[in-house]
Amino acid sequence: DAHEFLNFLLNELVDILEKEAQAAKSDQETSSPPEKMVNGPKNAQANGSHKDPLVTWVHKNFQGILTNETRCLRCETVTARDETFFDLSLDIEQNSSITSCLKNFSSTETLNAEDKFFCDKCCR
Repeated sequence: DAHEFLNFLLNELVDILEKEAQAAKSDQETSSPPEKMVNGPKNAQANGSHKDPLVTWVHKNFQGILTNETRCLRCETVTARDETFFDLSLDIEQNSSITSCLKNFSSTETLNAEDKFFCDKCCR
């Protein structure tokens, strides 16, 4: 059953991440600074310093950056926003290829009604 398999994988993933966190704590005192995440948030420490989050094998294998671009229909100003992700929600139609699903995911979409954005440049 796919549901049971997913639960098994998630439990294994939690175990691996806990072991990595314990190993990172012990290695942090004896080795060089940990690898930094690209575009990752910085966590404030009690003494005011910042600590960069560790990059695990999950980040290395599954994390990506999605860039959303929004173009104003009036002044044509393009606003880009980068977001990190671990999975993409693709609409998969029967008898379709992965290429066509990705093409559909990244296609241009005109926003209207409640989906409209406010343009910072022309204030429309």
